[in-house]
Amino acid sequence: MRYLVILFMFIGTVAVADTIQFKIVPETSSYDLERRVRQLEYAVQELQMRVFNLQMGADKKPTPVPEPKNFVCEIKAFSQVYREFGPTMEEAKEKARQACVQKHHAMHCDVDTAKCNPNK
Repeated sequence: MRYLVILFMFIGTVAVADTIQFKIVPETSSYDLERRVRQLEYAVQELQMRVFNLQMGADKKPTPVPEPKNFVCEIKAFSQVYREFGPTMEEAKEKARQACVQKHHAMHCDVDTAKCNPNK
């Protein structure tokens, strides 16, 4: 007896991964064969759409994950305040100093005078 391989694809809205099952069934009437061919064609069409959507999504760059900002430090130079964030106190101080140095001479941007607090 001949057997046909029928591909059933169950698409769930909540499912984490799609499941593909293969089922071997004996040949029956031509009506049943036509119905099974239509089911296979539908399953192939669904797979083609998924591949197309994955390819289109591959062109998009993933959104960058912002770095944690656990500390905030500020440096005062003349009447301006330079406030920066960082995952560590040292990094926040250095970022604040760099922002200050862009506008003023480095001798006015002392990290020892920086005020730092945990960012909540």
